Amino acid sequence: MRQCTLHGVRPGLNLPLRLNNQIVGVIGLTGDPDGLLQFGELVCMTAEMMLEQVHLLQLLAQNSRLREELVLSMVRNDSYSATMQEWAQRLGVDLTLPRVAMVVELDSGQLGVSTAMSELQQLQSLLMETGKDDLIAIVSLTEMVVLKPAYLHAERWEPEEHKRRMTQLYQRLQQGSPLKVRLALGNFFPHEGGVVRSYHTAKTTISVGKQRMPDVHCFCYEDIKLPVLLDSLRDGWQAAELVSPLQRLKTNDGNGVFRKTLHT
Repeated sequence: MRQCTLHGVRPGLNLPLRLNNQIVGVIGLTGDPDGLLQFGELVCMTAEMMLEQVHLLQLLAQNSRLREELVLSMVRNDSYSATMQEWAQRLGVDLTLPRVAMVVELDSGQLGVSTAMSELQQLQSLLMETGKDDLIAIVSLTEMVVLKPAYLHAERWEPEEHKRRMTQLYQRLQQGSPLKVRLALGNFFPHEGGVVRSYHTAKTTISVGKQRMPDVHCFCYEDIKLPVLLDSLRDGWQAAELVSPLQRLKTNDGNGVFRKTLHT
């Protein structure tokens, strides 16, 4: 607009901002319109590039959140609904790929909530760098779950190789994050509902492992299978039945000789 047509208006030009072929804003420049056009187009192009970058980052963040929600659904549901399968397809996740669960437990008790979340996200980034096919989700401020492809070479379950890689991962995490972590690899179940069962065995493995070996930081279900399987009996009537012979032994073992012999 020319200054002579509207009172109080200075000369200049307005250029539309477009994102995905839609006008989302306007760039206004004051000065001689003829001299500003080339400069204005450059400013407009720069602004549009910034908008596209922000839009892309928002899409990536949304995609990351949706993948986490999918992982949490996978460890909570024995079977995959049609909605989950469609959801996974859009995210590029193959639900038919056999997976084994690994639980990452964090000691974030000394940190505030905001600091703990920041450290969790940093740890999540480190985990994503180590396994491009891993599915990762933050379960809580003290727990993350990683669903790893079960077959490393052909269609063969190799727990020892998984254990070796878990140890290497722990060493790398110790170097890249100030958080104290423990890792536990669950059992592998190749059939439907296997991811849920693998996750539960990993959680129990880390719980039992901490009790039996508090100074150890990496646990594998295969190494402490029997204690993990018996853990569910610990607080029930089954536990009382299992220890009843030992209780009778204690009653008749005043000096502890019988118990010492049994332990030996």
